[in-house]
Amino acid sequence: MKKRRTIAAMTMAMVMAVCLAGCGGDKPEETKKPETKTAGTEAAEEKKDGETSGKASGESVETIKIGAFFNFSGANADTGILDGDGAQFAVDWINENGGIKSLGGAKLELVNGDTLSDSAQAKAVAERVISENPDMVAAVGAGGSGYTVAMGSVFEKNEIPYVQNGVSASIPEQGYSYTFQPVPNIFGQTQIEFIQYLNEEYDYGVTKVGIIYEDTDYGISTAQGNLDLAKSAGLEVVFNESFPANGSDVSSLITNLKASGAEMVLPVAFTQDAKLIFNTMSSMDYHPLILGGGAGFLYPSFAEELGDAVDGVLSVASLNWDSTSFSGDFSEVARQFEEKYGYFMSEHSAGTFNHVYIIAQGLEACGTTDGAALAEAIRGLSIETVQGGKTGVLALDENGANKDALPVIVQWGKDEDGTYRPHTVYPVDQAGDNEFVSVK
Repeated sequence: MKKRRTIAAMTMAMVMAVCLAGCGGDKPEETKKPETKTAGTEAAEEKKDGETSGKASGESVETIKIGAFFNFSGANADTGILDGDGAQFAVDWINENGGIKSLGGAKLELVNGDTLSDSAQAKAVAERVISENPDMVAAVGAGGSGYTVAMGSVFEKNEIPYVQNGVSASIPEQGYSYTFQPVPNIFGQTQIEFIQYLNEEYDYGVTKVGIIYEDTDYGISTAQGNLDLAKSAGLEVVFNESFPANGSDVSSLITNLKASGAEMVLPVAFTQDAKLIFNTMSSMDYHPLILGGGAGFLYPSFAEELGDAVDGVLSVASLNWDSTSFSGDFSEVARQFEEKYGYFMSEHSAGTFNHVYIIAQGLEACGTTDGAALAEAIRGLSIETVQGGKTGVLALDENGANKDALPVIVQWGKDEDGTYRPHTVYPVDQAGDNEFVSVK
């Protein structure tokens, strides 16, 4: 039976951006234990210009270090908790299921790097952590596109595959060989398509939209995509303005937005700014339809802060814990995660779980900790993931972007256990038994 929730009116919500992909794919196939290393492959060779370094294929190692670069402190430290838990859950899950079998059952180990919620310091953090851990094989991160852009050159220089969760379309344009983007970078397209879906299926009549965004690489690129797509869909953009990230006053922004006559607002903001914007709208008794742009208010803390007001809130997301793509071997992952950590598996946690899993699958495929070989193996993977998308199969292009990835639209609702969680409502093939319910 379809799940339905009765919602009297749409409440506002701002959703911050950060995309994540899902976990997924088949469990690694059993492989024969590789032969013991020869003396000549006992240690990694020193890197030389134009040469690849690392251990030879067929090696047997005990531990494989993976860097985890997230905002463990600072204004966006809430993302670090979610990402860190997702990464650790993935490491534990893989280790409990036999480790990396093609490398003699090697166990994964996380090496944390705190990006301090500051993209200006992220590069130095990456350099320091790598210098302190020269045997680090791969990395995941970083809680936002700005951090990824800042750190990408460091991983490229050190030939370390970096599977990251930034959604900016500018990331694959950097031309890096070692940076991969399994998450979708077309949030705006899905948002616009959903508005059209509302108009066609529910007769909403939305014709005027407003776009507000933080003045970062992520905000600017996402907002530009929203602007272009809205115009191409025949929607009138009556307001399009940025605001300083981590600011303290957005009253003039909201005053002008309210005066614009926007029937729906597409916000792009990280957590701190999203909360500020939401509270300012509330204080002005301004309640437009909001279709959020990403992770911030998809967090468990969002529901804790808003209480019943979260019911019916809509947002785009990289992936969601209850999408139909969470099936097969991974059908229990979200439940097990919530049982362990006490909160539902948000897109940050699920995406980071997936990225560690992708690295593990790359290691299984290449049977070596050599950076160049691992990067090539990751790029060539064709595995099912909970990211969903056109086919549900990871398909990285020459720039490291996932050609198959598509976002979902979620709507908050209270489950039978009394807990509010976001539920997938669009695309319909990802929604399963969930249905969009009227917010008017």
